[in-house]
Amino acid sequence: VCDSPCESVPKTGVATATGQVVGDAISLVNARKPGGASDVGGALRAAAERVPAGAPVQVVYLGDGAPSAGELSAASIAARVRSACEQRKVDLRLFGVGSSVDEVTLSGLAKALSGSYDNVSSSGSLAEQAEVLTTGLRAPLLVAPSIEVPSDVSELEPRTLPNLRLGEEFVVVGKRAGSAPFNVTLRGRLNGAAYTLSRPV
Repeated sequence: VCDSPCESVPKTGVATATGQVVGDAISLVNARKPGGASDVGGALRAAAERVPAGAPVQVVYLGDGAPSAGELSAASIAARVRSACEQRKVDLRLFGVGSSVDEVTLSGLAKALSGSYDNVSSSGSLAEQAEVLTTGLRAPLLVAPSIEVPSDVSELEPRTLPNLRLGEEFVVVGKRAGSAPFNVTLRGRLNGAAYTLSRPV
C-alpha cells in the first residue's frame, strides 16, 4: 500500500497468500489513512524490488494513476522504474480505479514497460470483478503486438495495438477493396519469444 512511502505485508520479500497473510494484508489496508500524495514510480519500483535480480514477479497496480509526488509524467516514471524491471522478469498489470483515472499515464506506462492496462472504474465494484480480474492475471501478455493484412486493407483502427492478454478479445476495424478471403496475422512477443498467429477472415 503506497502513498509516498509504502507499507507492506510482509515487510520484505513476498509471501504465499495464506489465511494469516491475507488477514494481515486486509488489516493493513483497513487501517491505512491516505497520506495525500501518490508516488506511482516509487510504488512500482518498490514492488519490483521485492524480489532479487533475475527473479520473476507479477506487479499489480490498482489506483487512479495520477502521480502527485516523485516523477509526474509517464516517460519519467518509466525511466525510474525501467532498470528495476529489466533486472527482473516483471509482469506488470495496471488497473485504473477511482472516480478520475489518468488513462494517459497508465496506458503510457503499460506501453513503455511492456505491461497491460485496463480501466475497471466503470465496470462495477472490484468485488464483483474479482474473478474476472484474477483470471486475467493468470493469462500471459502478448507484448508489442502488430497486425498484418493484405495491401487492399486500409484505414485500420486502432493503428497501434496495446499489449494484450492471451485469449483477450480486441476489435480492429478497417476498409477493404477486395472480396476474396484473406488471412490476418498477429505478431508480438510472448514470454520473451516471437509469437505469430494467422487466421482466415
